[in-house]
Amino acid sequence: MRKNKTQITQIQKKDYTDYQCNHKKISVISDKGFTLIEMLIVSLIMSIISLGLYVTLNSGIKVWQRINNQQLATEEVNIFFDKFASDLRNSLPFTAINFIGTENGLSFPSVINSQRLQGRTIGQVLYAYDSRTGLLNRQQKDYSQIYNLEEAAPSASLKNIKSIVFQYYVYDKEHKEYFWHNEPLPEQIPQAVRIEFESQDGAKTISFTKTVTIPVNG
Repeated sequence: MRKNKTQITQIQKKDYTDYQCNHKKISVISDKGFTLIEMLIVSLIMSIISLGLYVTLNSGIKVWQRINNQQLATEEVNIFFDKFASDLRNSLPFTAINFIGTENGLSFPSVINSQRLQGRTIGQVLYAYDSRTGLLNRQQKDYSQIYNLEEAAPSASLKNIKSIVFQYYVYDKEHKEYFWHNEPLPEQIPQAVRIEFESQDGAKTISFTKTVTIPVNG
């Protein structure tokens, strides 16, 4: 009888020991499984954060590039406008060179800096738009180049010009009125010249306008 009790007790101890071992195994497995889930969740969160940072940074870079490119284009236009205004304000009546203008360009006598003559002299300034290349070119010739019918290379250009219009503020002596016209009146320097054009910047079109008054006119 005592032997049976001892056997029962041993069996109970063995069962309890097995239960503890199994419980520990289950606990270890559960702990490992929970840690793996945590790692997956953390990895997912980090991936989402990284993607968000990339999208934000990429968008910021594109905006910066677009603004920077636009600023550069605007600076180039302003430099070109300054030269355009200087040429017109230095224009003067000169019988050998007429003031000629259309909607796409103009030429007129002006005081220019001649590298060949190494000084300032009277010459001809030409602004012409080429719709095939989208270029607005500036050329100048000193008087000797005009006399010898020599060609002059462009000294300044604006690119990516989509469309352009030159207008001239003239005075009609017969009707005694001022008005904007698509060309100067014969044998007369206009009171002012206005240039309007559209520049293509990628998918964006930028409009520019410049009006220059001419102090000397006939």
